[in-house]
Amino acid sequence: MTGRRTKLVCTVGPATVNRIDELVAAGMDVARVNFSHGTPDARTRAARSVQAAAERSGRAIALLADLAGPKVRLGELVDDEVTLEPGAPFRLRPGGDMPGSSAGADVSQASLAVDLRPGDRILLADGAVVAQLALVHGVHAAHRR
Repeated sequence: MTGRRTKLVCTVGPATVNRIDELVAAGMDVARVNFSHGTPDARTRAARSVQAAAERSGRAIALLADLAGPKVRLGELVDDEVTLEPGAPFRLRPGGDMPGSSAGADVSQASLAVDLRPGDRILLADGAVVAQLALVHGVHAAHRR
């Protein structure tokens, strides 16, 4: 056999950034950096560590930037849980610091109202709740479950 046809992909992050040489020695072909976590500086350090380890080993190690994108987070709620009634409006408020209720909640993405259009589907709770955007008013977005 002339060589393996499978590539070894290793996720690098805070727990592995000081062990990159070990991963390369173990056969790592691709270093995956998860952009959903950490800071830009931490991701840059991880990439530079991989490049340096590749140079030391004389092997080409690919960098894979996992760009899943940021999640929009709901702000604090009055209670731990909020019950949404089918058909009842629920307002998403970009920014702000008001506790959420069954009428609406703050969201982490300031540009939410700019990014959405009436009729867009919105998934809440990692897709467990599906809603349809009814209207966009100023910086607020209202939808029905």
